[in-house]
Amino acid sequence: MYIRPATTTDIDSITHLREVMHGAAVDHDAVDEACRTIITSTSQDVLLVIDNEQVSGQAIVSLIQKLPKKEVRIDEVVIDDSQRGKGYGTELLLACEQWARDHMADKIELTSRPSRVVAHHLYDKLGYEIRNTDVFTKKRGEF
Repeated sequence: MYIRPATTTDIDSITHLREVMHGAAVDHDAVDEACRTIITSTSQDVLLVIDNEQVSGQAIVSLIQKLPKKEVRIDEVVIDDSQRGKGYGTELLLACEQWARDHMADKIELTSRPSRVVAHHLYDKLGYEIRNTDVFTKKRGEF
């Protein structure tokens, strides 16, 4: 098992992981386009995957420049159901943290739905703390 940046040959597996995360079918074309954007971009984003002779996990890591600091945001962390309980989530998050250190980030943030209790235990075990904040969103068509 090793963790590496995703390539376009991983897109079908990443689409499967998105379905695992959401518990439902996803728009394959939209996932394909989004993956290609991240994979081929020269921006400060990376889509990391767990390669275990097949892609069995993923996380998106983004560098955000703020004034005067840099923050990393980790999103869409998911491990395939068949591979859970093997420590892959820990390894994936540690790789995200290394990426953050390599990019001189001052802070890492991630969000997680309240229903993801197992993930919350992992984040707590790795030293992440819940921040007391409210998150406000607005969807396309509303702005």
